[in-house]
Amino acid sequence: MSKPSESYSQILKSSSIIGGAQGIQYVISLIRARIVADFLGPAGDGLLAMYQSTLQVLTNIALMGMGPSGVRQIADATAKSDPTRASRMAKIVGRVCWVTGVIGWALTVLMARPISEWTFGSSENAQSIAILGAALVLGSAAAGQMAILQGFRRLRDLALVNVFSGLVATLVCLPVYYYFGTQGIVPIFILTAALTWGFAAWGVRRMNLESVQMGWKDAIADSKHLVGLGLAFMWSGVITSLGELTLKALVTRELGEVATGLYQAAWSISGMFALFIINAMGADFYPRLTATISDKKAASDLVNQQTEIGILMALPGLVASLAFAPGLMLVLKNRLYLPAADLLPWFIVGLLFRVISWPMGYVMLAQGASRWFVATETFFVALHVGMGYFAIERIGLQGVSVAFAALYIIYTICMRALSRHLIGLEWSAGVWRLMFLAGLMVALGFGVERLESFWISSGAGVIVTCAAGVFSLRGVAHRLGSDHRWIQLAMKLPGARLALRGIL
Repeated sequence: MSKPSESYSQILKSSSIIGGAQGIQYVISLIRARIVADFLGPAGDGLLAMYQSTLQVLTNIALMGMGPSGVRQIADATAKSDPTRASRMAKIVGRVCWVTGVIGWALTVLMARPISEWTFGSSENAQSIAILGAALVLGSAAAGQMAILQGFRRLRDLALVNVFSGLVATLVCLPVYYYFGTQGIVPIFILTAALTWGFAAWGVRRMNLESVQMGWKDAIADSKHLVGLGLAFMWSGVITSLGELTLKALVTRELGEVATGLYQAAWSISGMFALFIINAMGADFYPRLTATISDKKAASDLVNQQTEIGILMALPGLVASLAFAPGLMLVLKNRLYLPAADLLPWFIVGLLFRVISWPMGYVMLAQGASRWFVATETFFVALHVGMGYFAIERIGLQGVSVAFAALYIIYTICMRALSRHLIGLEWSAGVWRLMFLAGLMVALGFGVERLESFWISSGAGVIVTCAAGVFSLRGVAHRLGSDHRWIQLAMKLPGARLALRGIL
């Protein structure tokens, strides 16, 4: 078992690789979203969000959970020093994802009309949905290649794939949206999926995996090792994306496509920092937890350490999003999106609890507890949709964000109880302390956002955000130690020595 400081260092190192790429990717996506907002407007953004959610549902069905299940199998083989089995599983994952993608496209073409009627309320988008199936094939193949990279913990290659595919897709999509408007949405989805697959396949070829002789029949026959947990992953992905699509469909039908565009804008901006942190850390955390899950004490320690780092990394961004919600909406979108700022505070509250709970959610996956995974995911998606429907009816559009906050408070409580049952997890004193202080700062940010005076609100927002930044920096320094190179680098920043006084 490694020292705590070494484990924290590993978490931050892996997070910095993926996080750096995610940061670049988010900047690219923000620029793209800002320009696309002018080209398409809230209604066009709403249409884009509906297509995106529809494609996500179809892709999750087509993949059959092969991607994340493959990550677990490859990570397990690698942890047991079995390169032949790991290479064999990689080949199976890559091939099966192509097969399931093609089958998924065929089913999409057959079901295009009822899918259009269910999501849009009419069949006029059926042809576009059928064409969208091409993105499903390429997206499924790309997911297979990305799973191979993640399973082998090729984090740098994974990072490069995300950056290059996002950058090239942005350079191409902007002129398409400028000239074709909403008619360019479906072609851009296909092009983005093709780019992601191309870069991911390039990353896998660079690995020089052990040569394994295997025909297509063998690959399909041997894929049964992936099916058990894979079906659980598939169900989770389908039910989650279906829940998101249902909420967007409810907003579209009850309040219109403009409201859906506002909802999507608020969600994308509020989740900018938290989801960035979750994606950055999750790429390496899942394989690491899988490798240690048989040792309950080690797994519990890893979950606690990951939770602490997650809170510390996400907190400054969450508080800043709260304190400057209207300004962020103006800068990242435009004045047409200002009503979406009212949704941001409640989304931020929910995201804080999502950051706290997500390491516990991986316990079931790493342990292969597929029944628990299916049951909990189904229950919470149904709860989310039910609370969302109830809140929309009574509060309007803001009800979607209130339901999200309530969902993740309940989810965190339940995940803690389940993780205690599965691996005997108890939150460390450090986690409890961070949760209390982070909750206090988010509450302050919530209050600042409600101040009527712009200047007082802005000044208080700066103070609370700086306090959150100093708090996070001190927390990271305390866990890494004064000799760590990152802390030594941080000491060169203006005011860092004052901020870290008493820690070093």
